[in-house]
Amino acid sequence: MLLFPVYGDTSSDYTHSEYMARFKTKNDVLSTFGPPNSKEVSDGFEYWSYNKGTVQNSYARATGNAYNTNYGVGANANAYGSTSSYEKSIRFTIQGNRVTRWSTAGMDYSNDDQFTVLFCAGLLVDFLATVLVLAGLGEI
Repeated sequence: MLLFPVYGDTSSDYTHSEYMARFKTKNDVLSTFGPPNSKEVSDGFEYWSYNKGTVQNSYARATGNAYNTNYGVGANANAYGSTSSYEKSIRFTIQGNRVTRWSTAGMDYSNDDQFTVLFCAGLLVDFLATVLVLAGLGEI
């Protein structure tokens, strides 16, 4: 429970979908992302694709033990590892000058950092208030 929660203006926070919905025209897309990496035309639609790179995740783990028994000394070890990767991309479907659809993979344009900062500031104030109260009680 926060005794002194810190509230601020979170009106600048937005979700990924809200951010992407801002792109209504070709010019909106071009002004933010520039020319697409690839462009296709089919059935009166343009498909603009943006390759935003590859993300690679690696995981490694090693275990081992050594033992000493009446019969001798030994050790064993095991190592495990895996790597995965995925492409980050954005694709816009455009009809005429209007963006009719968008899709993303591996991207997150949401902005909710302000809430996190303010929440942590509230926790810090609570912590300091608790320390001051406890320090005051210790002298009684």
